[in-house]
Amino acid sequence: MLGTFTLTGLVIAGAFILKGRNPDGILPEYSSRSDFAEDYPGYNMDDIEYWMEDVRAISFNILDFGAIGVTLSARFAYLSAIHPRILYGNKYCWYSVAIVAILQVGITHIPGLNETIFLMRGMDGLGWGITFAFMFVVFFVMEAEKAVRRILRARGADTDDTEMGAFDDNAEANQTVDPSLPKGASNLNLVALEK
Repeated sequence: MLGTFTLTGLVIAGAFILKGRNPDGILPEYSSRSDFAEDYPGYNMDDIEYWMEDVRAISFNILDFGAIGVTLSARFAYLSAIHPRILYGNKYCWYSVAIVAILQVGITHIPGLNETIFLMRGMDGLGWGITFAFMFVVFFVMEAEKAVRRILRARGADTDDTEMGAFDDNAEANQTVDPSLPKGASNLNLVALEK
């Protein structure tokens, strides 16, 4: 939930940062700039620095690169990812990060693809700067959450949710393990097993 709330807040913040750079915060569609004079009388089209398509682009990129920040932090449940160990151990994580980043930049900047399918424009340096800054904000928020969980765990708190709580279902917890599961599968602490 923390990652979701952080990402949502940063996506909204990125949109408002771009919107705030326009006169009076107006945010017209770039695709309908021919109707600009009718829709916004008294404004010069040259005064508009960012358009709705720019806001879509930064929002999409903050969301995607923020998810990369969550992924990199989540590689270790309790250990800090601010350590050289993040570079080793799971090469497929890095492959997926590279693929997602390349696809995201492509979606943002390939003419026709970005405008026609995703209704956005390529981003400028400010947009990419905000995107990467917010990716690190998400990463460090998730790292702070792990630090708090490490402290709570050291004090004896149930940070792994192994004990029954108010939201747990006693009937489900007391079910016998399906005999068709491989040996040792009952030690996985799975909430639900579905075929």
